[in-house]
Amino acid sequence: MSLVHSTTNTVSSNVFHRRLNHEPLYAVRAEGNYIYTKDGRKLLDGGVGSGVTTIGYGNKRVAEVVGSTSGCTPAVPGYFNAMREVCDRHGVLFVLDEIMCGIGRTGKMHAWQWENLSSPPDIRVNGKGLAGGYAPIGAVLVSAKVVDTLSAGSGEFNNIYSYQLHPVACRATLEVLKVIKEDALVEQCHQRGIFLEKLLKTQLGDHPHIGDIRLANIILF
Repeated sequence: MSLVHSTTNTVSSNVFHRRLNHEPLYAVRAEGNYIYTKDGRKLLDGGVGSGVTTIGYGNKRVAEVVGSTSGCTPAVPGYFNAMREVCDRHGVLFVLDEIMCGIGRTGKMHAWQWENLSSPPDIRVNGKGLAGGYAPIGAVLVSAKVVDTLSAGSGEFNNIYSYQLHPVACRATLEVLKVIKEDALVEQCHQRGIFLEKLLKTQLGDHPHIGDIRLANIILF
């Protein structure tokens, strides 16, 4: 990927700053709060906001059901079931990220439903499609096991932010979910995804400039 930076600031402070009027910076990977350049430099990423500042890149304890930034890469068959069993064996919560791929985009309401899991994830996160782009909102869904553990302890989940439970965002989300259900949009998504995949592979499958066509229903990279 090609990013842009200020050469002077980066060299002197080892902090990456986005600029629009300087030479491109070629980053080959990112880990934690740092990006690594093609020429071997390690730079603190100060250019993409609170996400990197607080949790960094690629939290290895959370699995994305369909890889988005890596280019629509579903896991190999059986992978998530195996991870579910490993988590159960060691008493670890099974956490899935469906911010990008959830809420019907794969042809099922939740992308993990394609995986034939022995039991649902303990924690999963949703966003983006949750309100259909009409309002910014995210949600954390937890299993009965997590709820029971909290209830047996303090009985509270202390998660206080200035803009949580915003009434306009919540109302927009309820309306979007209502339309998804009443208009059978998840099933429509599934059928159109099948058509799209067939069409793309028929028209472009042997194109010399296309190496692979990857879809997770209507999610295309």
